[in-house]
Amino acid sequence: MPILDGIVDSIYRYSDYRTYLKDWFESEKKHRTALSYRWLGGKLGVDGAALVRVFRQERHLHEKHIPALCQILKLGKRETEYFGTLLLFSKARSPQEVRTHFERLMALRDVGARELEAEQYEYYRRWQNSAL
Repeated sequence: MPILDGIVDSIYRYSDYRTYLKDWFESEKKHRTALSYRWLGGKLGVDGAALVRVFRQERHLHEKHIPALCQILKLGKRETEYFGTLLLFSKARSPQEVRTHFERLMALRDVGARELEAEQYEYYRRWQNSAL
């Protein structure tokens, strides 16, 4: 996901919590030069080297670190729930777990639906129109 004007994009645009973390870290590092993996790991009670492996997508964070991390990330309640669900989605192993967490992510994204005008309905009624 892109970082626009030094600000990380909305968490709801991410499908992997580690990608979000990496983008957040890169964005914050521009403004807070003292930010480091060691500092962040210390705040979470995680070894800095282990945190590097999370950022490299080699390991996962434990769920117990979500509240403290989301506080550092300055995420709201709904964003924190989304972040936690992203973590569970990334760690899911069975198709049922993947589906359950994916459905929760979509519900938290709250993708707005709207009514279509008659012309719009006619256009989208046939899948061939939008495929071509």
